[in-house]
Amino acid sequence: HASPSTLHRNNASLIVDQSGHDKKCEDDKNIAASEMKELGGETEKCNLTLDEILSAHLNKSFDYRVLHHLLIELYNLPKDERLFKFLYIDEQLVDIGDDLVDYEDDVYRNSFNLLRGFVALWGREAEEKLMTRILDLEKLHEGLLRQLPVSMRAHYWSRHKEASHEKGSEKWIFPPLIMDEESYRCRVRNSCHVRQGQVIGEKERNEEVEEVE
Repeated sequence: HASPSTLHRNNASLIVDQSGHDKKCEDDKNIAASEMKELGGETEKCNLTLDEILSAHLNKSFDYRVLHHLLIELYNLPKDERLFKFLYIDEQLVDIGDDLVDYEDDVYRNSFNLLRGFVALWGREAEEKLMTRILDLEKLHEGLLRQLPVSMRAHYWSRHKEASHEKGSEKWIFPPLIMDEESYRCRVRNSCHVRQGQVIGEKERNEEVEEVE
């Protein structure tokens, strides 16, 4: 499923936090890992708050921030706080798009996913709640983009135009929400076993035919 995150992904290589100050990346990693583990249980039984779920979501991409600062230091480049703030919002939109695409896989793997967290908190209202957050972020994204130098804006729109050729890239596509995750996993496992059995059966039949010939 394509989404507007495809458009943002091309611009999300450099990231810092909203305040423009460096974060302690190792702390980010530990916080995210802890909260992902907590949500890794059944979302129906999740005791996390919205703030905790958003904290895990925001800290997932700490590696982008590490890479960003390494590149800045290695190439002795000046820091442009306007660009950093823009990319911080851009990163969030990218991650949301990825979580929508990976939602079913993340449920099956019992991995952290922002949509899973919203389903745990709001059930069938999760899509509406997450869409509200997306619209708020897109509004911030638009305002911060206008503050960038002309050359940066031109580069952004050039990459945006390239990515827009992908089908569905201008829409946010939500997967069907999974209310009973354990039942979903059982169905997927059973389906996999059936397919494996069919493949094995087909292989055995082919071997029998070869023996007869």
